Amino acid sequence: MGLMLALDTNDVEYAKKIVSEAREYISYIKISHVLLASSSKDDLNAILDDTPVFLDLKWFDIPNTVELAIKSYNTHIPNLQYFTFHGVAGDSLINIVSKYKNQALSVISLSSEKANKSYFLEQARRNYNLGIRGFICPGIFLEPMRAEFGDYVTLVTPGIRNESSKNDHVFATALEDAKKWGATHWVVGRPILESTDIKQATIAYQ
Repeated sequence: MGLMLALDTNDVEYAKKIVSEAREYISYIKISHVLLASSSKDDLNAILDDTPVFLDLKWFDIPNTVELAIKSYNTHIPNLQYFTFHGVAGDSLINIVSKYKNQALSVISLSSEKANKSYFLEQARRNYNLGIRGFICPGIFLEPMRAEFGDYVTLVTPGIRNESSKNDHVFATALEDAKKWGATHWVVGRPILESTDIKQATIAYQ
């Protein structure tokens, strides 16, 4: 279990500052298009150092393209632990991704959008039956996912908020609830990135 820091900033120097102050208290750094588009390989190496990485690019493409991307990023980011893909994609893509099931996290719905429980679970079952064992899971679905799959799946919960604004997360969830309901990892970005005291903000979510 642990905190994933969503490093969604295009300011490379600020990213370095955030990580230097937060590194001791985080389990993973989540990077997305925001940071990748602004960073050279040397920048990324300086920011990430030896911290495990969660690559959140939500792949949804033809199977061959996705597999080539997975192989390439596993080469260029030595500490890559997790990546995301769209879990509503066709079986052929999920079959390819399932070969990397220890890394793959299925995105069925975004925490910024309302989602239907029965649809979420239906897609989760399809993913699971195709070999997927990791899911991006909004807080509202943690309990039904644990009831369905027990401890056989990794559940990463975005939109974690204690007392700060929920921003654009429809399913914002307090850390205490996420842990109680079965989150394996929890993702926090803006409450830390926008804090005047990065270290203390990180500790609050650690």
